Amino acid sequence: MLLVVLGLAGSAFMLLGYDNGVMGGVVNNTPFLKSFHLSKQADVDLIGTVVALYEIGCCAGALCVAGAGDLFGRRVWVYGGAVLMVVGACVQAGAGDGRLWEIGFGRVVSGIGMGCISSTVPVLQAELVVAGDRGKQFCRQLSCLNAGIMLAYWADYGFNRAYPRDPVAWRVPVALQLIAIVAVVALTLPTPESPRWLMTKGRKEEARAVVARMVHNDQHQVQRILRDISDTVESERAAKPWQILREGGETRPRARFAMACFVQAAQQAGLINGLIFYGGPILAKTGLNDSDASLVSGFLFTWFFLASFIPHLLIDRAGRRKLLLYGCSAMAAVFAIEAVLIRRIEQGDSPKYVGALAATFLFFYLGLFTTTFQAVVWAIPSEILPLNLRSFGSGVSTASNWLINFAVVQMTPHAIAHIGWKYFLMAAFINASFVPVFFAFMPETARMPLEAVDAMYAIPHKLLETGRLRARYEGAQATNAALSRDDSPKSGEALVEQIR
Repeated sequence: MLLVVLGLAGSAFMLLGYDNGVMGGVVNNTPFLKSFHLSKQADVDLIGTVVALYEIGCCAGALCVAGAGDLFGRRVWVYGGAVLMVVGACVQAGAGDGRLWEIGFGRVVSGIGMGCISSTVPVLQAELVVAGDRGKQFCRQLSCLNAGIMLAYWADYGFNRAYPRDPVAWRVPVALQLIAIVAVVALTLPTPESPRWLMTKGRKEEARAVVARMVHNDQHQVQRILRDISDTVESERAAKPWQILREGGETRPRARFAMACFVQAAQQAGLINGLIFYGGPILAKTGLNDSDASLVSGFLFTWFFLASFIPHLLIDRAGRRKLLLYGCSAMAAVFAIEAVLIRRIEQGDSPKYVGALAATFLFFYLGLFTTTFQAVVWAIPSEILPLNLRSFGSGVSTASNWLINFAVVQMTPHAIAHIGWKYFLMAAFINASFVPVFFAFMPETARMPLEAVDAMYAIPHKLLETGRLRARYEGAQATNAALSRDDSPKSGEALVEQIR
């Protein structure tokens, strides 16, 4: 079962990466511009809007899951999202000459589908994987996402080189996403429904069967996991998401919801998708011509994919919190250096090595991002949200990701053209601003059962409300230590007592 879940998550996130990267490689190429009678300079804002419409669709899809995700189960939303993405991909690839609105419409439809998938699959994966495996599984899906971006850029480059004046140069790369969509549908078929969702619907025997598959039929673990899920379901069954957020509670659902939304929005506010969607134009700022910028983009995102294997070794050992703190600090420093280098290039008559250094620091940035921020951003919401907010909170937090993504993708072409090096200075300040927030409010959830996270947040008021991270971190470490001892209590209530 683990391999099936891994395959589903990998296919879904490879699809996400491919869709993120594919338009960035075609919108500035001659065949695409000629097909829709566009000018690279005069229509820069229109191009940005068409590309960014995908994010609006993704936001809408995520909000649909937030509002109705618990009605139909996790798998239904994955199926529905895949169907919408098939429609959107076909509309885009078959868009008529001069009908740019068809590209826009197709991107909105595809976006709605991806919003459904991207806000559901991480939750389904978290609920089907035991605590010790979650971090590595999220890292594997991260590698698949980066593989999708890499494949998109090389597909764009290869078809543009092979058909420099033919619309095939952009139609085929856009259509190739259908392969990943078919894989998502095929792998959803054997994937079981979430046992936590099944328990909320009273389908206890089905939940028991799924949990037994999760732990290889270890009856002691089956009983423990079902007991913890049942306790959590019963304590949370009565309240609706908005009621829970309005009233709060011992396990601090409002703080957990706010952090889930913040970490998702912060990932995009750091301007990562400005580089992913417009890698070619940004590399052109380092002094490369269009052809060389497109080629270097392929190597840049190949490195992005290869570097994504680094956090496989770190995410559970170093923990989520340390990766965020060190990563944001280092990325802020890299962007500050990049701003200085790009300013020197824009002033003219800079030595060639300055452009080479500027391109190199983009490689450094992507390596840092995938090792730290990207490695944990999809794991944290599904880990820290309580069960009765998990579907709603995952949907809203993912929507916040896509909403900020839209703003970044919309403004990046205009910013590159008009403020130049200041774009990178802005990125440095934004990334630096995340550090105190994560230091003050981000708990550690590595290797913790989802029910134990409730226990951690139920620590007495003074431990979690003072903002002193040491108390929270020590609480999480105490939980981890409790879980590692054979004679330690395993239920949520007993874990609270351990931490106290």
